[in-house]
Amino acid sequence: NSTDFLHRPHGSFLPWIEAEFGMSNDTARRFMNVAETYGDKFGTVRNLPPTALYELAAPKKPIVGT
Repeated sequence: NSTDFLHRPHGSFLPWIEAEFGMSNDTARRFMNVAETYGDKFGTVRNLPPTALYELAAPKKPIVGT
């Protein structure tokens, strides 16, 4: 069930992600960032490659010193 993680003890999310989907923590976080950023815009971004979506949805880093 896709909502099983909601009922798991604290600290069991990563092992569940690895067991159910075979993905790393980093990959899971990238997917979650994309879903949070573009979830309501699926029709617009669905043809972009995953790597482009990961970059676009990544947390922004401030530009330092110029």
